[in-house]
Amino acid sequence: LARKQRLFIAGESYAGHYVPQLAHLLFNDSLIRPIFEGFSVGNPSTDRETDYNLYFPFIRNHALISTQDYDYAAKSCGAPNWVDHFHVPACQTALQHIRTAMNRINPYNIYAPCIGFWSNSGGCFTLRDFSLSSSISSNNLKSPAPFSASVIQDLSVGSQTVIPCINDTATTLYFQRSDVQKILGVHVPGSNPHVEWNVCSSLLNYTSYATTVLPIYHALYNHLRIMVYSGDVDSCVPFQSTEAAIDKLGLPLTSNGGWRAWFDPNKQVAGYIKTFGRENYPGNSISYATIKDAGHMCPTYKP
Repeated sequence: LARKQRLFIAGESYAGHYVPQLAHLLFNDSLIRPIFEGFSVGNPSTDRETDYNLYFPFIRNHALISTQDYDYAAKSCGAPNWVDHFHVPACQTALQHIRTAMNRINPYNIYAPCIGFWSNSGGCFTLRDFSLSSSISSNNLKSPAPFSASVIQDLSVGSQTVIPCINDTATTLYFQRSDVQKILGVHVPGSNPHVEWNVCSSLLNYTSYATTVLPIYHALYNHLRIMVYSGDVDSCVPFQSTEAAIDKLGLPLTSNGGWRAWFDPNKQVAGYIKTFGRENYPGNSISYATIKDAGHMCPTYKP
């Protein structure tokens, strides 16, 4: 590969796990490392503890559940450490009440209309996983670098078979086109030339083996440029969860990296940003930014 090339990788949502893991592999590849400069993740699943524990304050603070329902759930589920009490029967009852209250809300953008199907189990792993938490068990696999044994857990989170409140007709029609499928190379030789495409499928099952990818950030932040961003009206991976996850790294802010507004071309506040890093590693840092009025897949709301 020519050294003049520059490589960045990016992803959103569950890519919060596999983009940093891919980044770690690329960084340790002698061929790729000279051109690999950084990665970006948006509304990313990052750290199980913060992803789940701060979901509830987000929905309460946006008037999606009552103070009384929140207080009951908080007491039943051991707040602020909700994640360790999801298996408790009283907590499960409280969480089901919350799911019912949220079932007509677009989970990807709480202020956007709910178009099409809605789901009582939630439209993202955050809500649905509450009922799966009791099935988590540590495995005996050797911890893959840079993870320690304490963060290695085997959790089968199954499949997502519906995306509620989102009109995916245009996307589905596009990927059903034979010319598109040909370019993507999805045809299997000797099979029907047309492949049925669905936005979600029960054939794809996720198994999460790391409860957090923060060790990767620790390993790479001195060497790469890293951007983590959150649409601030997403309930699936709320901005508080992601900010708290990055704060858990315990890294120092750069000299000019404190919380500050950033602006759109019309000089209106577009969100806020802060930057972590060490002054003796210029250009390499972790920035966390919010994007005002953007939902779960930020580019679809604020391109």
